[in-house]
This record gives sequence, C-alpha cells and structure tokens, in this order.
Amino acid sequence: MTKRMAVLKALRARRPLTAKALVDEWTLDAESAAEVEQNGERVRAKLRAAASGKTFVAPRRDLVQDRDIFKQIQACMRAGASVRLVARKGAGVLAWKKTIYSAPRDKFEKALPRERRLHPTPNTWIKSIWVPGWDHTGDRLKALSWAMVLNESPGIAFTIRLGPEVISAGLSFKHGIAAYIRDRLQRRLRERFHALGFPSPDMFVSIEVPRGGELHVHGAVSVPGDRDDHCEEDKAYLQAKAVVRHVLDQVAGNWVGPSGVDRGRKVDTKRLDTPLRWVSYVSKCTLSSERMLDGRALAASNGLRSKARRWYVDARKFGVVIKAGPNWRDHGLVDLDDLEPGS
Repeated sequence: MTKRMAVLKALRARRPLTAKALVDEWTLDAESAAEVEQNGERVRAKLRAAASGKTFVAPRRDLVQDRDIFKQIQACMRAGASVRLVARKGAGVLAWKKTIYSAPRDKFEKALPRERRLHPTPNTWIKSIWVPGWDHTGDRLKALSWAMVLNESPGIAFTIRLGPEVISAGLSFKHGIAAYIRDRLQRRLRERFHALGFPSPDMFVSIEVPRGGELHVHGAVSVPGDRDDHCEEDKAYLQAKAVVRHVLDQVAGNWVGPSGVDRGRKVDTKRLDTPLRWVSYVSKCTLSSERMLDGRALAASNGLRSKARRWYVDARKFGVVIKAGPNWRDHGLVDLDDLEPGS
C-alpha cells in the first residue's frame, strides 16, 4: 500500500491523520506539481521551436525524460522482468517521443501482467529499455549508476538528520547544501579510512526536503570487504562501518528530535544490497526538493562520478542486464550468470 493510499484509507475511515501522514501527502503533492511544471516547460519549448520553424532538441539535462525512463525501469522490475539497458531505440521505447509521457507509461504498465504469464522466470523475461547518452541523463539515471557501482563492493546506505547549524551553513554554501554535505563527509571519511589503511571511499548524497517536514539526507558510501553474504563477518567491513557511523554522527551536527532529545534516529545505516530500490526511495521527491533548495539535491564524489560514467557507457554498449529478484525488496542486482548467451 502506497503512502497516498494509506492517507485516503484513513480519511474514508474517518480516523485522525498523523502529522507524518500529512507531511508525506503534502510532499507527494509537491512532487506531482513539480512534475507537471516540468512537462509544461517541455511543451512550451516544443511550441516555441515549432513557431520559429526549428526542430525541438531535448535539453542535455532532460528531467522529464529521465523521470519517466526511471519509472519504466521500476515498473518492469516490480512486475518481475529483468531490464537490459540499450543505446538503440526500439519498439518498446518509441512512446518517449510523445510530449506527455503519462499515457504511454500507463499503457506499458497495463501490458506487463499479460507478459508475465508468458515468462515464468526473469531469465526469459528481459525488457530492453533505451537510455540516453550520459551527458543527456538527469539525476535519477545518474544516481542509479552511482548505486550500481557501489553495489559492486560492499556499500552502506545511510540516512542522517541535520542540526540547524549544519543546515544553515549548507544553505549558504555557494555550491549548494548537497555539495556541502558531500564535501564534509568525503573529507572526514578519507582521513579516517587512510588512517586505517583503507582506500578513499566513493559516496553520494541526496537532500530531501519534505513539504512541512524537516530536511534530511540520504546516501550511500563504499567500504572495504567482500560483497558476498559473509561481509558482515569481515573485520575490515566492521571497522569501516563503525567509522562511517561515527563520521555521519559528527557531520549531522546537533540534531534533536521533536521532543527535544535525540532518540537514536539521528543516524541510520544498512547494507546497500538493493541499489535500484534505494535510488527509488532517495529520489522520490527530487524535483520538489530542488525547487525548495533552488539548487541540486544530489551530489557524488569525483571518483564515483567517473566510475559511474564508465559503467553507464558500458551498460548501453553491451546491454547490461539488471536482474529482477523474487520481490520488490530484492531486485536491482546485476547478475549475468543465469542468462543464456545472446539472450
């Protein structure tokens, strides 16, 4: 059940809504309004091009296209299909040429249940989805690439709540609060990791500003260790995880909960084992957050941006497959071992 459905169900039952439910509903409404505004900007750009006799060229950072391609990937994974990222447009992606993407996306999602009956396993059900070149992607597809790179080694996903002094300093930073938090984290993590003999970590952050709620930060960071299930027993991994939590606590500043005390919600960490799902979560209100911040809401370290670009270019060139797991919580891993050659 989505948050919006939960709110509507509570209204029908005439039960009092919690403050968190109202904040979630307002945030979703703000994000929907931002998406409508992006669609409107794209339509006006096409009309101006047509009126002047010119051909419309999509902007380099096309947020509308980026959003809808990402949602198409989500729909495939939820339905149980694996996804192949490709560089050539095919029959399944011609709908992206239309001005408003909602109708083609709805039609696409309605067709998925019929296809599911023909493909009992994700190994035979592979949807090829066209993605634009790296320079023409928006933040969501870039964040997907960041998370896929971090998933190749043990990654730690995190959420931190910032003290007022950190928020004030970040908002006054010339490159924006996302860059401010990234730089603080990167500098302190690099120092602590080098002291332990570990390489500099890769990382990204996402600033979320709920409508009527408190600004907070999501993100992920790479740590040394093995990617397999025995990672939790690896000494280097445990050392690095302790360092990450300590640095996150320092960077967050003097945050206290609504009741005036810190109840342990200041720093939250977990294994980054479902990269697509994590990116879906951290980017759920990126457009509205960027409007409230008047700047970028996502930022990544230089090393991660470079690695992610190479991953993305190779994914388009060779058709990298993002394999669906048994349910929504387990999907998003790149696994070619179970696929037939040439499939």
